[in-house]
Amino acid sequence: MSDIKYSVGDKIEIELVDQYNNTEIFKSTIVEINGKNEIKVMAPIKNRKLVYVSEDKVYNINFYLKKGVFRSKFQKIKDDIINKVNIIEISLLTNLEKYQRRQFFRLNKTLDILYQKDEGKVNNRNWLRGKTIDISGGGIRFISDKMIPANDNLYCKLIIKNEQTLIDISFYGKILTSQMINNNVGKYENRIEFEQISVQNQEILIKYIFDEQRLLRRRQKGMM
Repeated sequence: MSDIKYSVGDKIEIELVDQYNNTEIFKSTIVEINGKNEIKVMAPIKNRKLVYVSEDKVYNINFYLKKGVFRSKFQKIKDDIINKVNIIEISLLTNLEKYQRRQFFRLNKTLDILYQKDEGKVNNRNWLRGKTIDISGGGIRFISDKMIPANDNLYCKLIIKNEQTLIDISFYGKILTSQMINNNVGKYENRIEFEQISVQNQEILIKYIFDEQRLLRRRQKGMM
C-alpha cells in the first residue's frame, strides 16, 4: 500500500451501490486500525437504520487527511460492535491516491430550500422554508426563521433550475452551526454538511455550480 498515513478519528466517506445500481455517499469515521491494510469504521446509517454492506462487492472509500482527500477501494471483512456502536471491518485493496474533489467549489446563490428534522420518516406537512446563501457539493449555508440546534440531522430539498427544468435535490445533512444574523432579528444563518446524498444528485449539483460560475465569469468580462 502507499505511504499515506491515516489515523483513528479521521473522517472518511464510503460509496455504496444498492441493488438498483444507485450509488450513495455516507460519512463515517475510522475507529480502529488493525493492520497496514485493515481498518474498522463506523457502519453507515440511513433513516436511523444500518445500511447493508456486502462482503462480495468492492466499494470506493475517501479519506479526509491533512494533505488532502485520498481514494482507495475496499471490501468488507465482517461486521462488529465496539462500545455498543455498529462497526464494519474492511480491507483496503488499492493504494491511496490523491482525489480531486470538485464539490469544494462554493457558489454564492439564493435558492429555495425546504427542510425538516430527520425523524426516520418524511412528513410532507412538516416542511420549513429557507433561502440559501451559498452552495457547494459538500454542504450549504442557508437562512431560516428559527435557530436549529447544532448536530441536528435534517432532511432537505434544494430546488435548482437546470435549463428550463426545476429539479429537487434531496439530501440528509447535519447542522454545524446556527447563529442569529446581526441586525436581522428572527433570522438565522445555518451551515449544513451533507451526510447522505446520492451520487447522481451530487453530480447534478456540482454541474449546476460550475455552469453558474462560468455564466458569472462571462457576465463579469462583458462589464469590463
